[in-house]
Parts: sequence; structure tokens; C-alpha cells
Amino acid sequence: MDVWEVLQSHPANKCEEYNQRGSFRKCSMIVSVVPCNCIDGFGPKDSDQWRKGDWFGGCSRKEALECGRNDSGDGFLAVEGVNLPDFASTVAAENIEECEGKCLTNCSCNAFAFVVGIRCMMWSGDLVDVEEFTEGGNTLYVRLAKSELGMSSILL
Repeated sequence: MDVWEVLQSHPANKCEEYNQRGSFRKCSMIVSVVPCNCIDGFGPKDSDQWRKGDWFGGCSRKEALECGRNDSGDGFLAVEGVNLPDFASTVAAENIEECEGKCLTNCSCNAFAFVVGIRCMMWSGDLVDVEEFTEGGNTLYVRLAKSELGMSSILL
């Protein structure tokens, strides 16, 4: 009688389950106690469910963006060492500064990244399946209102 041996199984961990943690959150296998956290500037949509370990509802902005108003003050928080969310639009830009400018002038742009070989990528919908890695990954620049950008935030 043959015995089957499992060589590989997918998803390999909870972070790899597609969109099982909701939007605007990041999943990390680095922190084993709480694998999901809202991205800075976002909070749980349903705090009661969140405390029970049900993160499916995801996160929402703490402060509304200022886009479209005079001198909006919106800026970006660098979320480093992550995989980039699905469903990006590629935009023609020669460098990260140009990519940032294009995102700032588009009120529906929630985040951008500038990746060697791909160049400028922008996200206008919810950010789903952002996974934090112990090493490697890319930097995702998440758009936040000026009031959410503290001194620890990395702005371009």
C-alpha cells in the first residue's frame, strides 16, 4: 500500500488566505499573537469583532483625506517590507517623486509604490492582502490625511 506524503500545502499560513483579513490591514507572521493589524492611520471597522479575532471586516480611515481642497496636506506613510496588494494600475513615471505627485493629484489614489522593473504602481480601491515580511518585500506608500502624519511617518 502506497503512503502519501504532503510536500507542500497552500496557503502555507493564515496571511496567504486571500482577503480573509479585510481591507487596509496588514498581516504578519512575525507577530504570532496578533497576526493582523490595521495600517497606521486606519482603525478596525468593528472593534467588537476585532477583539474576538474576527478581522474580516477590515479597517477604515481614522481621518478623511483632504484631497480636492486647497493645500490639502495629504501625504504618505511608508509601509516597508511588504508584498504589494493586488489590482494596481501602472502609471508612466520616471522616478518615485513623479509617482508620488501623480498619486497626490488623483483623489482616488490610496497608495503607490515605485518598483524597479515595473516603475509606478497606484491603488485606488481598498488595499487587501498586505503581508509584512521578516526580510525583503517592497515599500508601499499609503496616503493619509495631514493630521495622521506624525513625526515617525516617512514622507517623500
